[in-house]
Amino acid sequence: MRILEHFFPDRELNLVSLRQIAQDVVDGRLVGSVTEGEPMAPISEETTPDEGEDAFQDEKPVLDSVNDLHEPLGTMMRDSTGRYRYVGAHSDIAFNAAVCSMGKEAEMRKNPNIIGPPKIGLYPPPLPTMSSTDSGSPGRSFFLPRRELCDYYISRFLEDVHSTHWFYSIEQFLYRVETTYTGKSGKLSNSWMCSLYAILGLGAANYEEPSGQSPLPADSPAASDEKSSEDYIALAKELIPAVYDEADIDSIRALAIMSIALENLCSRTTSYLYMGASIQISYSLGLHRDSINGSGASMELEQNRRIWWTLFTLDLEIASRGGSPTMIDDRYLRITTPLPSEQVLYPGLHTPLSWLSTSVSLCRLKREIIQAVYTERFMNSRAISFTTISKLLLSLQGWQQLMPPHLKHDVPAPPTHKRAVAVLHLQYWSTTILLCRPFLLYLVLRHSTLEPSKKVWFERMGKATIDAAQKSLGILQQMAADNTISSLTAFDSTCLLRLVMVFILAFAHTKQPQYRGHIETSISLMKSLEQIGFSKMVAEETPMRLADLGIPIETKEGNTSVLLDDDLIAQLWGNLDPNFMTPLQTQQSLDLAFDDSNYSDLNSEIMQLTNLDDSIVIDASQVYSSFDFR
Repeated sequence: MRILEHFFPDRELNLVSLRQIAQDVVDGRLVGSVTEGEPMAPISEETTPDEGEDAFQDEKPVLDSVNDLHEPLGTMMRDSTGRYRYVGAHSDIAFNAAVCSMGKEAEMRKNPNIIGPPKIGLYPPPLPTMSSTDSGSPGRSFFLPRRELCDYYISRFLEDVHSTHWFYSIEQFLYRVETTYTGKSGKLSNSWMCSLYAILGLGAANYEEPSGQSPLPADSPAASDEKSSEDYIALAKELIPAVYDEADIDSIRALAIMSIALENLCSRTTSYLYMGASIQISYSLGLHRDSINGSGASMELEQNRRIWWTLFTLDLEIASRGGSPTMIDDRYLRITTPLPSEQVLYPGLHTPLSWLSTSVSLCRLKREIIQAVYTERFMNSRAISFTTISKLLLSLQGWQQLMPPHLKHDVPAPPTHKRAVAVLHLQYWSTTILLCRPFLLYLVLRHSTLEPSKKVWFERMGKATIDAAQKSLGILQQMAADNTISSLTAFDSTCLLRLVMVFILAFAHTKQPQYRGHIETSISLMKSLEQIGFSKMVAEETPMRLADLGIPIETKEGNTSVLLDDDLIAQLWGNLDPNFMTPLQTQQSLDLAFDDSNYSDLNSEIMQLTNLDDSIVIDASQVYSSFDFR
């Protein structure tokens, strides 16, 4: 730009003027109009205050001009496979294309958003071709189970997984399955088959028992399957290198579905890696910028939008289980992709209208909570400002109040929508627990040293945590009654485990029998789930952890009961040192720094933020006073 400013000192250089200059060069009108041979003026290292202020005021228009220069000259580039890849404005490729396109205005008008391919070479280079012995005939080169088995597994996937994690237009998906079995689809892509194997692995998840006996009745199609869930996942894993090479929309689907499946099989790290790869491919295709080549149909565009926002929510879900950073951070990443239009693309039988947009708005709130409470607070401080927590709690309450009426929990929903609606509310209450549980833990560990003026707030936060857990338990009980609770993903079991941890704190702190009953109910729900993968691990390990805390679980004739070890409970909970916490307890508990003078006003808006159950007991003094800890 400095060079151009030297040759055109009297012209404002922006997109329009640069195009005109380029056209003048082509038409021969620029001859003799350029000042030649004059030295360039040096860049001044000092500016007067007035000049500095003027420069600051001009900064935004200059940046706007730079953006105008880059964006129309190319954001997508066609690779050697025929797929369009997104190229950001900070790339050398984009800048080089902007320079090389000067003087080609007529050509650029045809496809102003497309960067031309290299003139020499293929990027990426051709992939190695399979030998004739490996290629097989179309539709025959991959193992396929009997069609009735495939249909059964797909139906489970659509009901339990796809209802909340959308990847396919159902009509197109079922058509592809049909042509895959009939051989009419031609050569099957590795990414498509990887997706299908992952779906089969999810659907077949509970049909392999240690004894070799299937828990299904003999007339069930899945009882006779020669392959287990692990077999289908192994077939999908074999295709992963080829999925990376294809790097298309099907690759995004395959890796994301594999991420869900592997997380449920307790392969959390691999699940996280596959989720990251899926998002990186979506970046390369420009899904975050709503980029698509000019010939793209509106249906394809809406499909890509829905896939992108599914990745946005799933990214947080997968990363949160291990406390890992998300691949998508919309604080720094410019996302211009709008939410999909449900008038153009129907979400399907199992997903209510407006479900995705409502889930995305909650996901944004959860990301904000994680950043404020867990990531960005000072590492040497266990306190967080009262104002920050108040704003976050009020934002959550506002989200619940603004929820579309047909998605509210107390509004009857069609049977096919019940799981999606229930999951949405479980996500809400789980987010509330995420925000409030550090204060419940702090209250339990430090209750004897808390000042009375502070204790009222910690008890309020503790009650909000317990209230959210109780409401979550009610939702999960209803899901069990509706037969919509599932073991095909780790979500349901994770929710149950989260509730047990809250009820352990509530029970050990107050010794109220109602919390013991909640623990019993939660364990019963865990054991009622199909015992596979993560749900099986949770159902087996949680009773062991409870026994270590003096709350052993006993199951007789299908009934679960909690047996109390008063001596152990007294030993564990009666002699807590309020001045000592383990490093992990320090990390997971929070103090409040009251930066608002109205924090003690019991009539304040924040004090009325939740409609808490009056039966919730959190004050431990009455119980401890009559309990012998000796």
